Amino acid sequence: MPRLILTLLAILLSLGTTAQLAQKFNLALTTKNVWLSPTLTCDASPTTSLELTLPLNATLFLDDALGGPGIYSFYSELKYVRTLPRRANLQVFPLLILFHGDTRSFSTPSTLLSPGFGIGKTFHLGSLSIRPEFELSLTRDLYSWSGGMGPGASWINDYIYGAWPSIGVTVMR
Repeated sequence: MPRLILTLLAILLSLGTTAQLAQKFNLALTTKNVWLSPTLTCDASPTTSLELTLPLNATLFLDDALGGPGIYSFYSELKYVRTLPRRANLQVFPLLILFHGDTRSFSTPSTLLSPGFGIGKTFHLGSLSIRPEFELSLTRDLYSWSGGMGPGASWINDYIYGAWPSIGVTVMR
């Protein structure tokens, strides 16, 4: 519940700024694999921006990693988006994903912070900016196996590092 309050507070603060400062902020929708999330963007310069994916993640799929449709606080994401100078509307962005502890399980990444890198290309359709994107993050996954049978047997937990690829679209007005 505190994350919901912080998210709503961030949205309200961005709406209550002066007109000149408000031009730097945008609210967008981002998809990442099966997740749909609101994103707050701040233009730092004409070629760079910071994007914060808020921890309100919705899924409509019945058989996802968390067991069904609904709104979760699965992850937040911070991106530093930079438009390349010679490529028309091509962006590259280092990113950092924060997986929230209340939703981590054996079927989801067990790492708390996941660094990554992404690439996207922006298309303009009227007043909308649409950016298909591909991201690759490094995650730590929990792998458990039995240490034997009988008295004294235990479960052994290993961590396996792997990639968490994601394909998504960011739509901004």
